[in-house]
Amino acid sequence: MIIKSPGGGRFFSLDEKEVFSFIEKNVLKKVSQKSRIILSPHAGYIYSGKTSIKAISHLENDFETAVIIGTAHTFASEKPMTVSNCIYEGVYGNIKTDDELIDILIKKGYFKNEPSAFIREHSIDVILPILKYFKKDFKIIPIVSNSNNKEILKKASLLLNELNSKRKLVFIISSDLSHYPPFDVAFASDNAISLSYDISIKNKDVDYFYLTENLLMEKYSSYLDTVACGFSPMVIGHFLAISMGYNSFQVVEYTNSGMVSSKDSVVGYLGGFFTKKDYNEDFLIDLNEKEKSELLLMARKSIENYLKEKKVFKKNILEDPKFNLPFAVFVTLTKNDELRGCIGSLLPHMLLGDAVCEYSVKAAFEDPRFDEVSKDELKEIKIEISILSPLKRIKDISEIRENIDGVYVKREFRSGTYLPQVWEHFNRKEDFLRSLFDEKSGIGYNHINDPNTEIYTYTVLKFSEK
Repeated sequence: MIIKSPGGGRFFSLDEKEVFSFIEKNVLKKVSQKSRIILSPHAGYIYSGKTSIKAISHLENDFETAVIIGTAHTFASEKPMTVSNCIYEGVYGNIKTDDELIDILIKKGYFKNEPSAFIREHSIDVILPILKYFKKDFKIIPIVSNSNNKEILKKASLLLNELNSKRKLVFIISSDLSHYPPFDVAFASDNAISLSYDISIKNKDVDYFYLTENLLMEKYSSYLDTVACGFSPMVIGHFLAISMGYNSFQVVEYTNSGMVSSKDSVVGYLGGFFTKKDYNEDFLIDLNEKEKSELLLMARKSIENYLKEKKVFKKNILEDPKFNLPFAVFVTLTKNDELRGCIGSLLPHMLLGDAVCEYSVKAAFEDPRFDEVSKDELKEIKIEISILSPLKRIKDISEIRENIDGVYVKREFRSGTYLPQVWEHFNRKEDFLRSLFDEKSGIGYNHINDPNTEIYTYTVLKFSEK
């Protein structure tokens, strides 16, 4: 089967010299790191070509076969699809499929042989001229996917990793990001999903990536058609990266079509690569002083708005990408250094900006230990925000770090938590835990070593009004 370059003449020029001259001008001549897994956009070269070239500049070039995992734009399937006994023909010459390895994928049952899915599919084709610039002779395994079934995608990625023992492989994840929102929404959503990708890799938690996509789609559904048109390939890339020992995603460049044409309706493009890093596992978000101040201002405005209109204030567009990430949040109110309300969530289920607004109101008006905050006393109240790291289940209380960890305990229908700030009220770990088990959760300290008792730790990024 011969596939005549689906992108030629539409996404890049049919003139070979023009194509390779464009690539030559945008290649990064020196890069600090190389990787075997790259994320690249797949739009027309005028829009995303530079970003794609810069990302692929980080690709290890000793490969024999390139696995290109693109978006299935024209054919739906629960399983990822591939094609064998095929030649791609275009300005890049003729590139053959690696039929030996493709047969393994198909026989294992995790991939579907579907030639018709590739005839008009540009997400594979636009990558080929760039690969050809870096490597003259290689074969490809073309794969396209639009499945959201994480178990199928995980099994597919593990099988792909097994092929590394048979050939020197590299992997290119071909995906664009948001489709057709205005520029500001694209910037916020695209950079949020990029940050989420890195966090999900660090935590080996694909559910966080799914949650981010779902919440962004829910928040901005009136503005955009999709958060990432290659979400499915990106999920495969997530599992593949972890199985190959990578623990971080590094952005090379972000852009969108609004930087070339109209800003009213844009498509987002991200280029990057997977890498290995040493990092602090306690927390995975950094906020500067301006961002902290903005969140505190949103918290106060939300309480003020509720006093006036009995409605939670939430911004239609959270311009800061970090505010568009799912995080568990607690909001604490104090008056004259005494607790006046504290409510939050241990698990993320809202975008950070929305969670701050929501729990500010709950802390002020729904904490059953206190009367509702009045308009007159609001000026005397100080707001503190705590953003939680993911919960980590521990096996023994010796793992709990005094003055560092928050602790959450659960047994049957009873549960309770103390934020790390609560340590200041106790001199010993035993006193902290006795209070948590006996007074806060009602579980009883005598159940601390019960196998049915679950104990989790977490850290917080906390900041408050001056």
